[in-house]
Amino acid sequence: VRVFIHSLELDEEHRRLISKDLEHAIPEIGSMISNGILDGIEVLAVPYDNLPSAPGRAKQRLCIAGTDDTNADVAHHTVQTSGDLEKHYVSLDLQGIGTLTGALRRYEAAIVHLAASSVRMVYERAFGTLAVQSAFVAARQAVYKRLGIHPPPLTFIEGLDRGISLGGVVLHGITVRPGIALTLTYDDPDAPQITIIETTGMRSLHLSGITATHVPGDRQFAAALVRVGGLIEQHGFQITDLVRTWISLSAIQRDYSAFNEARRQFFASSGIDFSPHSAQVPASTCIEGRTSNDALVTIDAYCLDRRRSRGRVARAHNPRQPEAEGSRYPMRPAFARGIVIDDGGHREMQISGTASINDGGDSVGIGRPAEQIRATLENVRALLAQQQFTLADICQATYYFKDAATLACFREIGAELGFAAIPGPCIMTNICRPELLFEIDGVALAPVRESLHA
Repeated sequence: VRVFIHSLELDEEHRRLISKDLEHAIPEIGSMISNGILDGIEVLAVPYDNLPSAPGRAKQRLCIAGTDDTNADVAHHTVQTSGDLEKHYVSLDLQGIGTLTGALRRYEAAIVHLAASSVRMVYERAFGTLAVQSAFVAARQAVYKRLGIHPPPLTFIEGLDRGISLGGVVLHGITVRPGIALTLTYDDPDAPQITIIETTGMRSLHLSGITATHVPGDRQFAAALVRVGGLIEQHGFQITDLVRTWISLSAIQRDYSAFNEARRQFFASSGIDFSPHSAQVPASTCIEGRTSNDALVTIDAYCLDRRRSRGRVARAHNPRQPEAEGSRYPMRPAFARGIVIDDGGHREMQISGTASINDGGDSVGIGRPAEQIRATLENVRALLAQQQFTLADICQATYYFKDAATLACFREIGAELGFAAIPGPCIMTNICRPELLFEIDGVALAPVRESLHA
C-alpha cells in the first residue's frame, strides 16, 4: 500500500518511522501485511493541489497506485457530516487503467480504505462490459468476504463497447455509528436490492437493479415501475417519497418515448404531481445500458421518508432549460432538473442527467462536440446557481459520452470550464436523443445558506 503525504518533504528516516507508525496505528493494514495480502507500506511525498471545500465537508483524492501503470489518481472521495449522519460519496474513474486486473486492484483498494474508516456501503453502480461482470463480481465478493462485511446492492450496466472493460464505479456509503441502522434486504435470493438507513430525524430507502423480465416486450416498462412502487410501499414508504431515479434502457433511442409514457401513467396513478412546480417529481438520469438478465429497463431509486425525516425537499429549476415534461417537450419525459434536500445543516442536490438542450427544449451543437460540451457544462453551472450551489460543491459526477472523440474534447474543455477538479467515471453510451453526444449527472453538497428557492 502506498501512502501519499501531501505538501511535505520527507527524508528516509521520516518515511521509515511513518511506515512503522501506520502499521501499528491501523490494525487493518498491519493484519493484511502479516497475512500476506499487502507487501508493506511505502511512504511517498507528493504535491497536492487543494480542492475547494465547504465547512462540514471534506474532499479527498484517493491516490490508489499499482505497479502496472502510472495512473494513480483514480478516485474522488467526499465526506459530508450533518447531524448524526456521515455520508461518503466515492467515484472511481477506471477508464485509464491499462488492464482489468489493475482496475480491480484499485476497486479493491478503495473498498479496503473505506472499510478501515468504518464506512458501510449503501449501494454501488458499476459500468463496464458484460464480459467482465463475473470477474468484477467475484473480486467484489472476495474483498468483502475478507473484510467480514456483507456486500451492498450492486447495479452493473454495460453501455457501448469501446474496448473499455471496466469504465468506473460510483459508490455511496455511511459511517456506522451508534444510533444509525443500515439494513440490507434480499428481495432477490441472489443479491440484496434494498438498503434502508434510519437515524434520528431521517429515514431513506435505496432500490438497486429493479427489472421486470417476467413480462414480455415493452410491458416491462410499466411492470418495472409498478415493482418499484410496490417495494417502496412494502417497506413503509410512500411512492411520493421518491426523490431520485437512475434508469437504463437497453435500446434508449427505440424505447425512450414508450418508457416515458409508462412513467407518466405510473406517476399519475400513484398520486405524484409532475406539474412544472411540483417537488414530488423526482430527479432522474436515463441512459442506454444493458444488464446480464437482458432486461429492457433497469431502475435504481432513492426515497426519503418525508413524514419522518427532518429534510425539506425542493425542486431546482434551470433558467437555461425548460422543465422536462409537458406535451410539447420532445418524447414527453417527466423528471425534475434537480432535487434539493435541506436537512437544516446541509443541502444536497441530486443533479439529473443534463445535456446540451436550450431554453426551447431543442438540442444545440448538433455534430459539434465542443459546442455540446460547453452548453452542457454551462447548463449544469446554471442549475447549481439557481439553488446557490457552485461547481466546487459537486462531490460526485458521472460523465456519459457517445464516442471517444467527444471524451477527448471534454478533457480539454472540462479543465477550461472548471470541471477538472470533479473527476468521475467516464462512460461510453447512447443518450436519450440520437444527436446528443454528452451528458452529466451527479450530487452536490453545500452548507445551508440564508435563503433557499422553493
